[in-house]
Amino acid sequence: MKIIYNEAKQEVILDQVSDFDITQTLTCGQCFRWHEMGRHLFRGVVFGRVIDVEQLDDHTVIFYRVDRPFFEAHLVDYFDFGTDYRVIKEDLIERDDAVKQAIAHGGGIRILNQEPFELLLSFIISGNNNIPRIAKSIEAVASAYGSLIETIDGKAYYSFPTPDQLETVTVEDYRQLGVGYRDKYLRDAVETILEGRIDLDRLLTADYKLLKETLMLIKGVGSKIADCVILFAFKNKSAFPVDTWVKKIIRTYYSEELTKNEDILKFASEHFGVHAGVAQQYLFYYARKIKL
Repeated sequence: MKIIYNEAKQEVILDQVSDFDITQTLTCGQCFRWHEMGRHLFRGVVFGRVIDVEQLDDHTVIFYRVDRPFFEAHLVDYFDFGTDYRVIKEDLIERDDAVKQAIAHGGGIRILNQEPFELLLSFIISGNNNIPRIAKSIEAVASAYGSLIETIDGKAYYSFPTPDQLETVTVEDYRQLGVGYRDKYLRDAVETILEGRIDLDRLLTADYKLLKETLMLIKGVGSKIADCVILFAFKNKSAFPVDTWVKKIIRTYYSEELTKNEDILKFASEHFGVHAGVAQQYLFYYARKIKL
């Protein structure tokens, strides 16, 4: 991958990018603050900044309103550009034909490395919810309690609030933002972190078992949400989130006898190994595309 910095225009151009599709990556269900502005053109709020990213037909990727320091400090890791997905896909293709077929349809997905606190609250909001409503609720929380970043074409963009900015927000306040029954879970998560019962920064080096057990101490965080947070914010690609879609995928392609979450998790760990979470994203994206 060749990187070209155009400081005058605040653009970063990536040439010869392999194993990356911006649309697949940003629409596969792992993130909620990116909005499609045009064909293969997205605008998102990440690390307190509003950026645009576009992928051209020749696979060139262009980041707009991005300078070299921000790109190197945040976006290289965020988009997981340091990981060779060819190696991951070669490993998974050897596992079975189902994941091989899924990779053929969604092999441009990369696992985003997102900010833990924002992702934790985002996936608490995601429980029993659909993507448009999840995105709307997250934007409502950001607009109400985050910091204004800038206004573009008449639209104001806000950073996701920090735990300190949410310190005095009540269950009733959350409810008025339309998050539904998740209001009390959001309040509990913020209190848990502010009181120091969970330190997300320290958990960055925790092993999978301890990380999952700790996250599940927060009300409203079950096995699936914990695994989503681990996979998308803690750089652990072995996490395998299980929801109704994934259960259907497992029953259809692997075994009708695998119905319990613990059995599916055991199967995924043994069958897909350290790349189980990447396999889950390929299979999940494929199943939604073909409307399994």
